[in-house]
Amino acid sequence: MNARYLLVLLASTAPVVPACAQTAPQAGDTATETASAEDIIVTGSRVVKNGDDSPTPVTVISTEQLVTASPANIPEALNKLPIFSGVNGQSLAFGPANGNISGNYLNLREFGAVRTLVLLNGKRVPPTTSDGLADTNLLPQMLVKRVDVVTGGASAVYGSDAITGVVNFVLDNTFEGVKVQASNGISQRGDFRQTRLGAAFGTSLFSDRAHLIGSFEYFDNPGLLDTDARKNTRDVYFSTGTGTADNPYVISKNVRWAGFTSPNGNILGVAGPDPAGLTGQVFQPGGSVRPFNHGTPTGTPGYESGGDGFYFRKSSVVASLRTKQGFLKFDYDVTPGIQFYAQGTYSEARNLGTSFPFTMFPTFIAADNAFLAPEVSGTLQNSGAAGLIFAKSSEDFTGTQTLTKARNYSAMAGLKGDLGTRFQFDISYTHANSRQDVTNVNNISTTKLAAALDAVSSNGQIVCRVTVTNPGLYPGCVPLDPFGRGSESAAAHDYVTEDTAFRLTNTLDDITGAITGSPFDTWAGPVNVAISGEYRRATLKNVSTNQPSSAPDCTGLNPIACGAAPFFVQNYIFSTVSDVPKVSQTVTEGAIEVDIPLLSDTVLAKSLNFNGAYRFAHYDTVGNARTWKLGFTWQPVNDLTIRATRSRDFRAPTLIDLFSPSNTSISGFADLLTNTNPTIPATTTSNPDLKPEVSNALTIGAVYKPSFIPGFSLAIDYYSFKLKNVITSVTPVDATVQRECIASGGSSPLCDLIVRPGPITDTSAANTPTAYFVRPMNRGTRETEGVDFEANYRTQLGAGSLSLRGLLSYQPKFKNNGVEVAGAIDGLFQGAIQLPKYRFTGFINYTIDDFSIDIVQRWRSSVRRSADRSLVYADGKVASVAYTDLTLTFRPEFARKSELFLSVQNLFDKQAPLYRPDNQSLPGWGGAPILYRDDEIGRYFTFGVRTQF
Repeated sequence: MNARYLLVLLASTAPVVPACAQTAPQAGDTATETASAEDIIVTGSRVVKNGDDSPTPVTVISTEQLVTASPANIPEALNKLPIFSGVNGQSLAFGPANGNISGNYLNLREFGAVRTLVLLNGKRVPPTTSDGLADTNLLPQMLVKRVDVVTGGASAVYGSDAITGVVNFVLDNTFEGVKVQASNGISQRGDFRQTRLGAAFGTSLFSDRAHLIGSFEYFDNPGLLDTDARKNTRDVYFSTGTGTADNPYVISKNVRWAGFTSPNGNILGVAGPDPAGLTGQVFQPGGSVRPFNHGTPTGTPGYESGGDGFYFRKSSVVASLRTKQGFLKFDYDVTPGIQFYAQGTYSEARNLGTSFPFTMFPTFIAADNAFLAPEVSGTLQNSGAAGLIFAKSSEDFTGTQTLTKARNYSAMAGLKGDLGTRFQFDISYTHANSRQDVTNVNNISTTKLAAALDAVSSNGQIVCRVTVTNPGLYPGCVPLDPFGRGSESAAAHDYVTEDTAFRLTNTLDDITGAITGSPFDTWAGPVNVAISGEYRRATLKNVSTNQPSSAPDCTGLNPIACGAAPFFVQNYIFSTVSDVPKVSQTVTEGAIEVDIPLLSDTVLAKSLNFNGAYRFAHYDTVGNARTWKLGFTWQPVNDLTIRATRSRDFRAPTLIDLFSPSNTSISGFADLLTNTNPTIPATTTSNPDLKPEVSNALTIGAVYKPSFIPGFSLAIDYYSFKLKNVITSVTPVDATVQRECIASGGSSPLCDLIVRPGPITDTSAANTPTAYFVRPMNRGTRETEGVDFEANYRTQLGAGSLSLRGLLSYQPKFKNNGVEVAGAIDGLFQGAIQLPKYRFTGFINYTIDDFSIDIVQRWRSSVRRSADRSLVYADGKVASVAYTDLTLTFRPEFARKSELFLSVQNLFDKQAPLYRPDNQSLPGWGGAPILYRDDEIGRYFTFGVRTQF
C-alpha cells in the first residue's frame, strides 16, 4: 500500500478536532477576558489552545455585534467588515448558469470566495453550489455564538480553498432552553420588505449524558425586480466616450443604443431594393413607420442620450431571496471519555432575477406581413423586396428571468474522545447533497418566434402563415404584432416564450479524522501534535431540457427568417445549457501539525513557541499537492505578543471548473478590432486542463494589551499573498483581453475565445466576430499586501458601560497579472475587482440598565475607475463613501431575556457614488450603477423582537 494512503487510513480513525477560535468576546472584550486559556481552541490550528499563542491572526466577532451590524442575517453583517470585499449577495441581480445568484459567499481580500474556506464548528461546510462554494445564508444562525475569521493561509491545516483564510461559524453546542426571534424590515421608499423568523432550542437528555440542539429559520425578501424602483437605475447611466484626451470616458444619463434595436421596433435593413428609404425608421402602432428619433450624441458612436434606441428596462436591481433552514445536533456520552455525535442540516433557497428584456433580435419580417400598414407592405412588394430585417426590445412584458431553487442536505456522524491521558481522537463521516433547479422563465423559442412573426390574412383573420401552409406543424400558433409600443398581445407573448430548465446535482462523501495530544513535555512546556487525514469524493451531474447544440428545426418556416438571425444556432435565445454526465473527483489527504514551546518565563521571553504543519493531498483529476506552514509566537513581556507565519497554500480546480455544463446566450459585443458592436452567441464553458493554484503567504503581526489601560487591546498584522496559476473566468468582452489578443498578432491563446471569419490582420467590418467564449484558465498571477488594524476598548462611563471597536484594512498593493489594481477597478461585471485601498468599520456600544444604543460606521476610500492608467476619464474616481447604521435595543424589566430592537441601516440615506464599467454594449445592463459594496437600497428600517426562556 502506498505510504500516503496508509497515512490517510490511519488518520481516518480519528477526525478533525473542531478548530474554533477564542470564546466570543462581548462588545470590546478580548478572548482572554471572557475565557480561560484552557477553554480556548484557535481557528486555524488543531493544536494551539490559547488564542494569544496563535501565530495566525484571528478576528473574533460575537453574535451580538453581528446582529447589531445587520439584523437581516449574520453573513450580511460579516460583509460589512473591512477584511471582506467583492461581496456576492442579492445585489447580483442575475448570474451564471451554475450559480445560486443571491447566495452569500464570503470573499477575503478580494481574492475570490472560492479561496476562502468556510467551517461550521471547525469542520468544512459541504458546498451548497455547483462551483464548490458554501452559501453562508443557509447555516444555523440562531445557534451561532461567534464567528472566527482567520486572515492567513491555512491549507496545510484544512486543505484546499483556505488560501486567504478561514471563516468558522462556532455554535453554542451546550445551549439550554428556547429562543425565538422575529423581525420585519422596509425601506424608506416603501419597498424591499424582508421578514426573518427563527426558533432554536437546546436540552439535556438521559440524565445529562446527552444533549440535543436544533433550529429552524425562515427569511424572505422580494428584492427589487424593476429598474424603475430606484432613480439611479431608472435614469440608465452608461459609460460613454473612448477614453482618450480628446474624448474621455464620462458617465452619461438616459443612454440608448441607437444601432441595434428599439422599444418601437426598428428597421435595420430591407431584403431587396429600398427606394422609400425604410432602413433606419421605426414603427408606430398599426405598422406604419416614422423616422428614428435620435437623441443627443454622447461621444460614443451609436450611443445617444434619449431617443428611440435600445436600453435595458424592467431588469432587476436586486434579486429576490427566500431561504428555509433546519438544523439538528445530538451528542451522547457513550462512556465518560467517548462521545457520539450526529447532526443534520436541510436548507432551501429560492431567488429570482430578470436578466434580459423581451427582445426580438434581428430577424426577418415578410413583405406581406398582415400587421404591416398597407403603405409599408405595398412599398416593399412593389419594389420587389422580400421583406425587412427587424429588431425590437419590448417594454410591455417582463423579460427572461432566472429562477433558482436550491435544495441542500447534509448528515454527519462521528465519535470523539480520549486515547489514554495525553491524546484525543475525532472521526466523522459526512454525506451531503446539493441540487439546483434553474429555470429560465420566459425563454424565447426561436422557431415559435419565427412562426408567430410570419403573420398573414386568411378568411378575414390574421393567422400564422404556417397554420395555412402546414396545418398542425405549430399547433396553437398565435400571430405576434411587433410594430410599435404596446403592440404585442399577451397571448402571442405566451406562445413564443417557454420555461426552460436544468438540474445540476452535487454530492459529497467525506471521511475525516484526527489524533491530537501532547506526547511529551520540554523544559518550556508540553509539545502538542496533531495527525489528521481526509478522504473526499465529490460528484457532479447536469440534466438540461435545453441543449445548446440542438439547432432549430426550420421545417415549415420562411427559409429567410430561419437563417437571417444570429440566434438561429439554437432552439432558444437565452441560456441554453448542456448536459453533463456524472463526473467525480476523489481526494485523499494526510497532514501533521506540531506546536513546540521553546522558551517560558526567561529573560528573553515570557514565552516563545514554534508552530508548523505539512499536508500531502492527491487529486485523481489534477494530481498531487503539498502544502506547509511555519509560524512562531513570541511574548517578550506580558503586554506584548509578536506573531508570524509563512505558508504555502493551494486551491484545486473544482468539478465545475473542470466539467461545467456549457451555457449559450445571445450577447452584445463591443469589438475593438473592427470597431463594430455585433449581437452574437456567447458560450460559457469549462476547462478540463486546469491546474491547481499555488499561493505563498506571509503574515507578521503584534498584539498589545497595555496593563496600564485596562480593557484596551491593539492588534496590527501585515500580510502578503502571492498566487500563481490563478484560475479565473476569462471573457473577451473585457477590453484588456481583446488588446492582449490584438497585440500578439493572433498568437495569444486568448484569441481562441473570439470566433472571426478572417485573420486578426483584417480590421474591416467583414471580420466582425460571429461568436465568443468565456472559459476558466490558469491565467497569470495575483499578489496583494496590506495591513490590518484592530483596536478594542471597554470601560465604565457614567452609569453605563462603553465599548469601542475599530477595524481598518489598508491594502495598497494588489497586482493582477502584473497590473496594479489596488485602489482601482479591474474587469467588467460581477467578476470585476473593485478594491478601495482603505476600508474601515467601527462599532460603538453604550449600555445603561435595560437600554443600549449601537452605532456601526462604515467607510471606504475612493477608487479609480480603471486600473489602466492610459485611459482618460472626465472624472477619474468613484468618490469615497461612508454609511452609518443605528440600532436601539430595549430589554423590558419584566422579561430580562427579551429584547425589542429598532435598526436603521444607512441612517443618513447616503446615495452611492455612480459607477459604470467601460466597454459595455448594453445600456442599463448589470444592475445598479454603483460599486458592489455600496448601498443601492437607501435608508432601511428593521423592527424585531428576540426572547429566550
